[in-house]
Order: sequence, then structure tokens, then C-alpha cells
Amino acid sequence: MLGTTKLPAATWARYAEAMLAGATLRDAAACGVSLKTSFSMRHRLCEVMVSMLPAFEAGPGCPVEADETLVPDSLSGNHSRSAGFPCPRPARRRGGDGAAAGVSSDKVSVLTMVNARGDAMAVAARRGKMGVADARRAMAGCALEGAVVSTDRQRGYVRALAEMGVAAHERFASSGPRAPLNRVNALHSALKAFLARFRGVSTRRLPNYLAWLCWAREARWGGDIPDELARALTAAVPVPPGDFHVIGGLTQPRPKRSQHL
Repeated sequence: MLGTTKLPAATWARYAEAMLAGATLRDAAACGVSLKTSFSMRHRLCEVMVSMLPAFEAGPGCPVEADETLVPDSLSGNHSRSAGFPCPRPARRRGGDGAAAGVSSDKVSVLTMVNARGDAMAVAARRGKMGVADARRAMAGCALEGAVVSTDRQRGYVRALAEMGVAAHERFASSGPRAPLNRVNALHSALKAFLARFRGVSTRRLPNYLAWLCWAREARWGGDIPDELARALTAAVPVPPGDFHVIGGLTQPRPKRSQHL
């Protein structure tokens, strides 16, 4: 990737560090680049984050919490430049998401999981309600054999988790005193707060922001993650089309098996 940029590797490393600290486009532009270049750098780094994101793992006996959360479906962009794009609904005015309360086709279901070590994953599963096939695709590549998984009573998890060889699958009401889903609910709060800073994220770019959130969590626990991302830029190869699949109308990178950082 650096072969197509005039910016030095040190600038990319500083920008990656600013991104992982949660900097906005204008804050990150303090690295000495224009606002337009800052936007381009953000998404080039996000693409690297997506391609390098470790697969979610939980060993035998490891507790895992899984649950989905809903975010507004956003079709923002210049549709006049997208030949053949049929907008499925009337355009919305700024100031409201226009979506009905609860699960609907105007919302995107994001499947999230957290294990006892604090490792997390977040994948845009589909528009509307998640089913068995959506859960199966979203969790493809995750290593959950022998894990003890807690979820709400969403039926889509039952068969998918059984096929993955979990040791136990505990189902609870999504709220109330007997709902031991505190870790994943905290992740939902962090996800909503993270996305709110950007005042709206288009659905087609949502996977980038989910990967960014997961990498930012890793960065808080130390390590040389900004340098690692910057080094990856020198060897980054565009992900071939065969490594992508469509989930409920959303293009998602296939999860890759690798070790945690």
C-alpha cells in the first residue's frame, strides 16, 4: 500500500496511533495531512485492520457472552455516481434515523461476542432480524469448541453454536436480574458511543468501524499495535474478491484464523 503513497511510513504510524486513540478526522489531520487525505488514510488503515483482525477464540471451559445489537441502516453517499444503485427507500433528512423501534429492515444486526479474557468481536450480520444462517456465517472462523456460551433467547444461536462444538449453551432473558450478559452489554454501550462520535456511519463502511473498535480495545491493553499496523501497510496486498461474501446484503470479510496479539 505504501507503494502508492507519497507519505513516509512514520506519518502512517503516527496516524495509526491517533486513530487507535479515537481521534477525529480533524484531530488526526494534525499529523500534517489535509482533511481529504485524512479521510483516505482512515479507511486505508481500516482495510488493513479488517484483513489483520485475529479470529475470535475461546478455549475449552472459557466463558463467552454473545448477543446482537442494532444500529441504523445508513445509505449515505453520492448515489448519482453509483450506476445502477436502486435506493430501497426514500432518502432521509438529517436529524433522525427514520427507523421504527425494535428489529426492522431499517436496522443492521451486529453480532458481538466477548470472552472472559476481554477479547471481543463485532460483525455486521444482516439487515433486520438475524437467523440461523446469519449467525452461522457471522461466527464462521471463530474457535469456540469446548467453550461455555451465554446468549439471550434468540433462536438463531442454538443450531449454529451446536455445530461449532461448544460445551454448553446457556440461554437467558435479554434483561432482568438473571441476565448474565454484562460483558457483552458493556461492549454494546462502547460500540454505540464509538459510532456516535462520527455522527452517522454508512452501512457499507460499518465493517471498517467495527474492526477499528476491536483494534482500539487491543491497543488500550498495550503492545506496539500502531507500529504493527504501520508495518503491515508495507506488505498489505488488496484482499481478493474471493475472500468476501455477502451477508444479508452486507459485504463482509471472511474471518481469518490467527493468534491473538
